[in-house]
Amino acid sequence: MAEPWVEKREIGPCTLYLADSVAFLDDGFVPFGATIVTDPPYGQGYKHGTAAASGWAKVQNIGSRTGAASQIIGDDRPFDPAPWLAHAELGNRRRSNAAAKQGGAARIALLGAEHYAARLPEYGAWYCWDKSCGGGPADSFTDAEFAWMSARNARRVYRHQWKGRLRGGSNEPRWHVSEKPVGLMAWMIETVRTPVDSLVCDPYMGSGTTGIACLRTGRRFLGIEIDPGHFAVACERIARAWAAQA
Repeated sequence: MAEPWVEKREIGPCTLYLADSVAFLDDGFVPFGATIVTDPPYGQGYKHGTAAASGWAKVQNIGSRTGAASQIIGDDRPFDPAPWLAHAELGNRRRSNAAAKQGGAARIALLGAEHYAARLPEYGAWYCWDKSCGGGPADSFTDAEFAWMSARNARRVYRHQWKGRLRGGSNEPRWHVSEKPVGLMAWMIETVRTPVDSLVCDPYMGSGTTGIACLRTGRRFLGIEIDPGHFAVACERIARAWAAQA
């Protein structure tokens, strides 16, 4: 059987795949017990030339260099979390079987969950990313985004300004049109109670931000990305972050 990926890169404790993540999952390559932390495509139909797509101009040079698509692959349809929830449930059943204790408890943290809330289970908890930090409704950008996590935690709000050109604490180029702060992904990893040195999987890796968060917080990383251009950017960013820690 052919391997369900086009390319594989290993960078320190990070393994990156250029692949369709659902096919990768269906073929059994996502380990049970891995924490799923991701910002999936929401089905918003992201396109050039719209107000919502205005940020794309800032990643044009990077996109042309790497071959990244001008639209987010998979954003033309609603996100279905069912395969990832089923994988976690199966992993937890295996863990509860005394004869097959493999991996730890399955944990999931999904960003942008307000867009597919009806497809999420009743258990778990909701968390808020405050993007405006008191800036108020003086612009057309969303003031907050919400995450759903399978683990409950008293920490329910993360505050980090990230609206349009206002990107608190970051002076890097904009690598991806829906890029998130490294600190946000690190907060999600910690809040969903991911043990240190355990494996985190981001099946919609984008420009590799979750991988950098894993390096900074002492977790191993499995990243999957379907867009060759974004995969190239993720490899570049994670390799640079790993070299800086060596």
